[in-house]
This record gives sequence, C-alpha cells and structure tokens, in this order.
Amino acid sequence: MKKNVSCKKMIAAMSAAILGISLIPIHAMAAKSSPDFQLEIAKLPAEDYSGGKIPGSFDQSYYNYPKHMVQPYVSLPEKYDLRDEGRVTPVKDQSPYGSCWTFGAMSAIESYMGNSDDLSELHLEHFVYSLYQGEGMNLLQVENGLDLGGNADMTNSLLSSWGGVVPEEAAPYEAPWTVDAALRNESVGHLQNADYLPGPAVFDDEVNKTGYHLDTAAMNNIKQMMMQYGVIDMSYNAEQNLPGQPEGNTYWNGETSSQYMNTYMPANHEISVVGWDDNYSRDNFSIKPEGDGAWIAKNSWGSDWGEEGYFYISYYDQSLCDFTVFHIDQPENDLYEYDHNYQYDYLGTASLFRPNPVNIKIGMGNVFVSEQDEILTAVSAITRNPGSEVEIRIYKLSDGQELLDGQLVYEQIETVEYGGYHTIVLDKSVALKKGERFAVTEFVKGRDGYFINIESGFGKDVSELYGLPYKQDVVIEPGQSYLLQEEEGTGELVAEDIYEIPGVNGMKFGNAEIKVFTENQETVPELMLNMDCFDAEGRLIDSSRLLSDHTQIRLSSDTESVSFEKAGQNGEGSYQLSLGGEPYTEGTLISKEDLKGGLEISLVSAPRGNADAKIGYQFVTETVPEKEPSENEDGDKTPGTTDQPEDNTGGDQKDPGKHPSDELSDNKNPGMSEGSGADQTAQDKLKKDTSPRTDDYGNKPALWGCITAAAALGAAVIIRKKKYYS
Repeated sequence: MKKNVSCKKMIAAMSAAILGISLIPIHAMAAKSSPDFQLEIAKLPAEDYSGGKIPGSFDQSYYNYPKHMVQPYVSLPEKYDLRDEGRVTPVKDQSPYGSCWTFGAMSAIESYMGNSDDLSELHLEHFVYSLYQGEGMNLLQVENGLDLGGNADMTNSLLSSWGGVVPEEAAPYEAPWTVDAALRNESVGHLQNADYLPGPAVFDDEVNKTGYHLDTAAMNNIKQMMMQYGVIDMSYNAEQNLPGQPEGNTYWNGETSSQYMNTYMPANHEISVVGWDDNYSRDNFSIKPEGDGAWIAKNSWGSDWGEEGYFYISYYDQSLCDFTVFHIDQPENDLYEYDHNYQYDYLGTASLFRPNPVNIKIGMGNVFVSEQDEILTAVSAITRNPGSEVEIRIYKLSDGQELLDGQLVYEQIETVEYGGYHTIVLDKSVALKKGERFAVTEFVKGRDGYFINIESGFGKDVSELYGLPYKQDVVIEPGQSYLLQEEEGTGELVAEDIYEIPGVNGMKFGNAEIKVFTENQETVPELMLNMDCFDAEGRLIDSSRLLSDHTQIRLSSDTESVSFEKAGQNGEGSYQLSLGGEPYTEGTLISKEDLKGGLEISLVSAPRGNADAKIGYQFVTETVPEKEPSENEDGDKTPGTTDQPEDNTGGDQKDPGKHPSDELSDNKNPGMSEGSGADQTAQDKLKKDTSPRTDDYGNKPALWGCITAAAALGAAVIIRKKKYYS
C-alpha cells in the first residue's frame, strides 16, 4: 500500500470534502446536485412525518434509463393480471400504522417466492428499526418504528444481512407489536438482488421536476419483469396516504378506484403492482391523462377498500417511482446458495447521508478473516445507474499486511443491468484457508461518476437539528474498511483506513458496504472398490480390493474377464465408473480386451459438489513363460513332454485334471479337504487366492494373484477444485 505524507494529505482532503459540507434539510427526495462530495439528507423533517413511504437517499432519476434511450421492440399483451395466474397473495390491512413500505415489499417477495408463505411485515419493520451489534437505527422519542415510515433502502439493509423474511405466525401484525430478539437472524429466504428499475416518469429538469415525459422503454421493461418475477414493489403520491384519512378527490376517483396525478409530488405511499391494462380508459380518472392505460395496483388497506383492495393508477402519473424487484434465494434440501455472509455494514443501505458521485476514481474495500476452509464465490455491490461497471479485486494478506500490499489473486469487471443491491457471482472462485486474511475492493462507475458506498451515521445533535426521532449508529474497527483512490497519471492505488477519517458536524463514517459470500470447502469421498477376476470357463479365480495409491494393475495370464463393485465409501458424495470413456454398470463382466482403455473413477463431494477427483487405473496382463523342452532317448529336448518312466511311475508327473494353482492342495493345509483338484469350487479358490500377503513396502496386504500393484508408480489421483484460485 502506498502510504506517504502526500498520500495521507490527499485522502484527508478528500474525506474533509465529503464530510465538511454543511447539511441542508430538504423536504423531498434528494436530487442531483453539485459540487462533488456533497452529502445530502433525504428524510422529511419531523413536522412532516406522517408515516408511510419516505424518500430514499438517491432520487429516482439516478436509476432511470438515459434520456431518449431506444429499447428493442418487445411483444407484450395489452392486458395482464398476475391474479389470473395465482401469483398474488391476499390483500392485507396495515391499519393502524403507517407501515405501507413493509406491506409493499412483502407482497412482492411473497409473489417471487411462489406464494408459499404469508410473510411477516412486523418482523421487517421491527428489525429495521433496531440496533444489531451496535449498529443501525437507534430510536430516541418513540417505542417502535411502526409510524416512522420506510423505503426500499431500509428494507434492503435488513434483507441483505440475511434477515427479514419469516412467516407471519412467527411475528404476527398485531398487539403488543413486539418481536422476539432471537428472531433477528431467522429467515426463510436470503436476498440476492434488489433491482431498482428505471421509472416511467422522467423529466427534462430532474432537479425541479418539470418537463414530464412517459418513458415507454422503462414501462415495457417493468411489464417484462412483472411477467418473469411476479408482483413489483412501487411508490406514488396518494392524497390519502394512510388508512382512515379522508379521501382526496383531486387526483383520486373513488367511483372508479383510479388515481392520476398530473404534476410531480414526492411519493408518500408504497404499494405493489400486479398487472396492467393498456386499454383502461383515460375517462375513468378525475383528471384526464394524455392517453389510456393503467397499472393494476394492490393496496394494503384491507379488501373492503377500492375494488376489493385493488385500484388503477395511470401510466402517466408523474409521482410514480421506486419500482423494485426483490430476488430471494430459497433453500433447496435445507441448502442456500451460500453458506456464509461476511459483512460489517448492518446499518448499510439505510444510511441517510450519502456522498454524491465523483469524477475521480474512488472506491472502497473491506478486510476479513476466513472462519474455516471455504470458497469465495460471490460479493455484493450497490449501484445507482443502470449499466454501471463494478471493478472487483481480491487480495490475500499475511498477518499485519496492509490491504494493497497483499497478493492480488483475482480481478473481475461486471456490468450490472440496473441500479440497486446486487450479488455478483465470480467467474472463478477463490479458495480460502481457515484463519486467512483476505480483502475485497470495489470501484463502482456509473454514468454520473464513481459512487462511494460507505455507511454514515449521526448522533443526537444531528437528530435534534433535523427533528428526527432517531439517530443512526455505526461501529467500525481499525483495519476493517478503506477508501481507495487511483492517482492520476500513475494509476497507482492509494488507500486510507476509514477508521482514521474524523467525523464532523456529528457525522461518523462506518464500514464499506461490501459483503462476501462463501461456500464451505468440501472433500471428495473415498471409494472402496472390489475387482473379481474370472477365467475362460467363468470360474472366479481371484477377488481383490483396488487401492487409490496403486493404479497400475497386473492381471494373471488366465484372467479372461473381470467385474467391479463398490465395497464401501468414506465421506459424503457421489461417484461414477467408466471404462474407456463409457459408463460402467457395477457387476457387469468385462473382457480383458475391453480393459485396455482403463478404468476411471470420478468422485464428487456433497452436498454442493465443489470438490471432485478422478482416479485412473491401467491394466497389464501377465505373459505365460514357455516350458523347458524335455529330453528324448537321444538326450534331446522334446517340447511338451515330461520325464516319465515306461511304467508311468516317478518323474515330474502332472495330474491333467488339476489347475496349476491346485498343486497347493497336496500339502494338506489345515482347512482344505483332500481331493480338491479339478473339483475345487470357486469359493475354495477365493479362500486360497485372496489370502493376505505382506509386500516389501510396509506390511500392507498385497494384491495377490489377479492383481499385483506396481507400488513404485504411485497414485494418479488428480483433485480438481473447479476454477479456484488459491
């Protein structure tokens, strides 16, 4: 890591620029502004708090498509309703609180997850507004956050930490409105991505929200996403933004249950969209929009409101924003996509204060220590513009080594389609050993510049200044998170520990918002395989165990066929046998000619299969030595004869009814009957030929008879760890 006086001054100046700006309260969503590094607050002051939807830290315009972007033509139905496909859960009632943001999110998540569960809105609200490991929303003036409102950023802060998704019965939406703290990390789903879709309401002047246009490319994209993923979370401005309030009649038509706002107003209510109707007449609205067409929306004010809890909102409504798709990983056989989530940022995306994008290359990084042998397979990233580039680097660090002084082991640049929170799967995984220090850095570049995704907390003084009923606490330790900058001209990276950057005006920086996802490193199973050898008459002449460290097998000369069968297995996993590249079925007789291609055992670990091995065996048939020729009467050797007197007595007489190996029976060994000879059974042969022998390499049973292992050859075991970097 380059760490000198000029570098530290540069980083300090950059940090002071980020933190030193005077904070100005605004009453609407934060819009693009200058200069660089300005921090913006995107919350409503206390006197305007009425619950419901509150602005996120970045305006919808950041997430929109570039102006005049042309999308390819897509064929879409004129009318579509997810209810017709059974992909919508029943309408709920958020009364008596302003918690619409939890109902909009859960409606979308329930649909994405296949309506398998009625999910708890109270659980989401409770833990968003609770501290965890000293971080998060710290309530000052109220007992809970049920009436404080929320948004997708706050939802993501909990979901991305692998909490927030539990069945309704675990935390029902009812008095006494409390949730067991032990449920904080309980979840039936893990957030993978939260896509902040480009909005259909765009403006020539995004700061003042004038010069409205309907972005049909964005509208069609929303429709496609709905057909693919289900219900979509969405926000708009409602004249009646809480149940029980008087209905307005300027933009809302109670007779037709339809809404159209012909001017911009910041969103104050969060709902979900379940379909559309291109032919819904403009005449159904109190104010006639430019054309026909409406979204079919699901509210959370009970089924006795609107059209059984649903209503229509015009395509041309200028307050439409924050169309969000939540992608949730659901376990299969109790197994999620990843085993571990390395993270520091428990306040995370709920942070109110955000630096503007900058035009110099600035990024961030986190340092972690692996808890066990595992495989780094994915990292999180936050983007604000569609089509942003995320430049990822992974380092391995020795003890005490600074981030940029470590070994760079992997790089990847990923283009992300939408703004929002993302899980980026690495093209090649990185193997980690238990206790190993490693770092992940990111540079996030969008059309508006480089974005700095770090937590920022504030204390009671700032809360009082802005009339907020809570403060935001962050916790950071030395050596956890860094700001990075690429020096102009040299391209050299410099870094500064965020812990060392002082806060001002009651502000404090927390950790970089980078999470790391890993799988447990598995081991391949050990397979024990028996091989049976048979002669030309199909008699079993030997049975032996194949050893993984002896892979050249010598077959006896009288072996004509063999078969293989599993004898046992140590460890969890699967295996496959193949001969000459073709699958082999255990127990099938194979001629020795078919063994020329060799036997291969493929082993795969379980349950993830992230480790595998292949063991290859080659087979060699022994040759039969030629017999010494016998002498005739003249003293010459006659091939194929024996020394035998005329009376057929004496000499080296051989019993033609015996197999050569049966000669051992004449020794009257214990446990063997007389007269075994040609009548010896395959079982008797097995008893003799598989007796353990001791070789010269350390008292291991030798493969006697059919199999003679060439110990000096060693193992031909190749363990492959699937594209891993170590």
